[in-house]
Amino acid sequence: MTRALLLKELREHAWVLAALLLLQAFTLAVLLLSGKDAGSVFVSFRSLTLSLGMLGVLVLNNRLIVREYTGRTQLFLETLPVTRARVLGVKWGLGLALALLPIALALLCCALIARGREPIGVRYLAILASRAGMFLFAAHALAFLAAMLGRYRFVYWAALGFGLGLLSDSKHFNASSLPLLRLVDEQMAFERHHFPWVDLLGVGLAALLCLAIAFALGLSQEGGLAANLARKMSHREKVFFGGLALTLFVAEQTISDRRPRPLFELARAARASEGQTFVGIATSNEQDPAEASGEIGAALAGDLESLRLWLGMTEMPPVFVVPDSSLDPETFIRARLSDTDGVVLKAPLASPTLDRLAFRAFALQEVLSWYTRDRSRREPMAWFSSGLAQWWVRRGKPDDLLALRAAAASAGVLTPPALRDWLTTRERLGPCLADALETQLVTEISDRDGADRFQALARAAVGGARPADDVRATLTRHSFEQLLAAGSTLRLDTLAAALEQRLAADRLRLAAPLAGLKRLQAGLKLEPVGNGSGFEVFHQVDPVPASAEPVDYTVRYTPLWPWTGALTPGLLPRFDTRGKGVLPRVFPRGTQLFWAFEVYQPVLGCNVRFASQRQVLQ
Repeated sequence: MTRALLLKELREHAWVLAALLLLQAFTLAVLLLSGKDAGSVFVSFRSLTLSLGMLGVLVLNNRLIVREYTGRTQLFLETLPVTRARVLGVKWGLGLALALLPIALALLCCALIARGREPIGVRYLAILASRAGMFLFAAHALAFLAAMLGRYRFVYWAALGFGLGLLSDSKHFNASSLPLLRLVDEQMAFERHHFPWVDLLGVGLAALLCLAIAFALGLSQEGGLAANLARKMSHREKVFFGGLALTLFVAEQTISDRRPRPLFELARAARASEGQTFVGIATSNEQDPAEASGEIGAALAGDLESLRLWLGMTEMPPVFVVPDSSLDPETFIRARLSDTDGVVLKAPLASPTLDRLAFRAFALQEVLSWYTRDRSRREPMAWFSSGLAQWWVRRGKPDDLLALRAAAASAGVLTPPALRDWLTTRERLGPCLADALETQLVTEISDRDGADRFQALARAAVGGARPADDVRATLTRHSFEQLLAAGSTLRLDTLAAALEQRLAADRLRLAAPLAGLKRLQAGLKLEPVGNGSGFEVFHQVDPVPASAEPVDYTVRYTPLWPWTGALTPGLLPRFDTRGKGVLPRVFPRGTQLFWAFEVYQPVLGCNVRFASQRQVLQ
C-alpha cells in the first residue's frame, strides 16, 4: 500500500517536480557562472540551498498537504485500508526526499567541478551535506507544520516573521546567530574540518518537535481536526486576525519609537560649548578643525543656547557638524540617525563662498525639528519655524540683501492659502526667495506684536516643554493658525496683506537694483524614445530680449513616487548647462517628474528659481 501511495503522489505531482528540477539546474548554472571569483565553487551550492532549497520545501508541502486537505481529497484516502499515520508519513517522507534530491545532485555537480581545483575530501563533503541536509530537514518540518495548520498557515508564517523582526530590533540579537541560519552561513563553503554538532543537534531536536506537533494535528479526532483546519477562513476570522495584526504592528512601532536611544557621539570632534549646549565639529585627525570651522561652531553654539533660553526649551540634542567639501556652497544636509539620537549635519565649511548665516539658520531649523519631533516642518507652521531660525541669526542686524531678495518675489505671491500650503509655495519659489519671505514674515510679526507677545507666540508654537511622541501631542497642541489668532494682533490674511504692502514699498525703494535682474523665458520639450515607451527631456532657457547672450542655468529634477511630499533641496539631482540641453537619463512613460529651472542672479547673490512643475510624462 505504501508503494501505491508513493506512485499516486508522483503521478499527480510529476510536472511540478520536473519544473523544480529544471529551475534548480538553471539556477545552479547561473550561480556558478556569476560566482567564479567567490573563492569556492561551493559558495554557489550554499546560495542554492538557501534560495531554491527553501522554495522547493514550500512548494512540495503546498502540493502534498495543503492541496490535498483543502480539496478534501484526503477523505478518499481514509476509505482505503491504510492508517492515517502511514498516509502522513508517506507524504512527509516523500516531500523530504524530493527536497533533498536536487540539493544532493547539486552537491555532486559542484564536487565534480571543484575536483582538481580545490582541496576536497570525504570529510569536507560530509560537513557540507550535514549542514545542507539538516537545514532542509528543519525547513521541511516548519513547512509541514504550517501545511497541517490549514487556513491558519499564513498566520503561522506571519507570527514567525513578526517574532524574528522583534528579536532583530534588539541590539543584543542578530538573526544570523540563529542555529538554523548558522548552518548555512557564509562560512559553510569554507569549513573543512569541524562538524557543527551543537547546531546540528539543536536544529534537529526543534525539527522533531515541529513534526510531533504536525502529526498530532493530523491524527487528532481521527483526522477531523486537520479537516476542520483546512476549511476556508470565515469573514469573522479574517477581521479578527487583520485587527490583531494591525494592533501588533502599531504597538511594536509605538514601543520602538518610544524606546530610549543613546545620544550620538563622534569621537574625533572639536567641541564649542555655550551654557548647556555644545556643538562638535568633526575632524579627520586629532588636530583642531580649521579656524573658520571653529568660529562657525562657536557662533552656532551661542545661537542654540540663546534660542534655548528664549524659547524655554527643556532639553537640547548633541549637535555635530561634518565638513564635506563635495557639497555645493549653498547645500546643507542632515543625516538621519536610526539607532542614536541627536542632530548631525553635513556642510562645506571650508568653502570660501559659504553663507555662514544661512548655515547657522539651517542648523537652528533642524534643532527645532528635533525638539518638536518634526512637527515644525508641517503646514502651516513650516514657514514660521524656518523664518524664526533665520530671523534669530540675523536679529538686530538689518539685511538689505534679504529685503532685496524678498522684494524680487512676484507681487501677490503671499496669500492666506499660500501660507497654509507653504511647502508647495516654497517648492515654487525655490530656497533663496522662500527663505527671504519667511524671514520677512517673522519680522513683520515681531515688529507688529512687540518682543513679549512675539516671544509668547514662539514658545507656544515651537518652544516650552518638548511634546510627547504619541497621539497626546496631536490632541493637546493647537494648529499654528489658532496660536496666531490667540497670541498675535495679526491673522493670516492681515499678515499677508501687511507684508505685501511692505514689499510693494521695498520694490519702489529698490527699483534700481531690481531692474538688473535677468529676464528669462524657459521651455521644456518631451521627445519619445523606444516606440513611445520613454521620454528624453529637452530644456532651453532664452534671455529676454532674445538678442542677449545665452545664459548659464541649472535644472533641478527628480522622479516622484506616488504621494511624494516635500522635496529636500540638497538631495535633488542637478544639471548645469548653457542655453539648452537634455537631461542625462530617459524617463519611462507615466513617470511623475519634478523639474525646476534656476539661474544665478548676481544682484541677489543666489540661484533663483523662475519655473518649476510636477508633471506626468504622457
